[in-house]
Amino acid sequence: MSSCRRDRSAKVRRQRFPLADVKIFLFRIRGLDVLRANAGGAFGTPLTATEEARYDELMDINVKGVFFSMQAVSPILREGALVILSMSWLNKVGTPGLSMLSASKAAVRSLARTWSAELLDRKIRVNTVSPGAVARQSTAVPSPRGCKRQTLCR
Repeated sequence: MSSCRRDRSAKVRRQRFPLADVKIFLFRIRGLDVLRANAGGAFGTPLTATEEARYDELMDINVKGVFFSMQAVSPILREGALVILSMSWLNKVGTPGLSMLSASKAAVRSLARTWSAELLDRKIRVNTVSPGAVARQSTAVPSPRGCKRQTLCR
């Protein structure tokens, strides 16, 4: 197993807080003007080789985490608040081997559109940002021609 983002996201998922603690925290801050939800599991999911557990892992990180984070804070979002959801440019392209990653980010886009309508009466804006590929030392690999290209954890 590689030491890519997947290892860090697994650690984050294990650090769950009891709902009562979250509610106490949210009560104490008495309102929120901005929420930035950034869920980022990224690994290959080839159609013929992806197991159900891998599917669940990716969807839990990228969709379930965003949904339940928003559900937890929506009661304390102030009128006119801003919600920013991180997506990926992958939600608009068909990249072989990344169907579930693309689908999970498209789901986040759909959540943003739906929540915009649901929260309209409170004047809460829901936007998305779709950063492109970012070359990092852990993900950049030399190509046959000596150039660098982006690759994802597998």
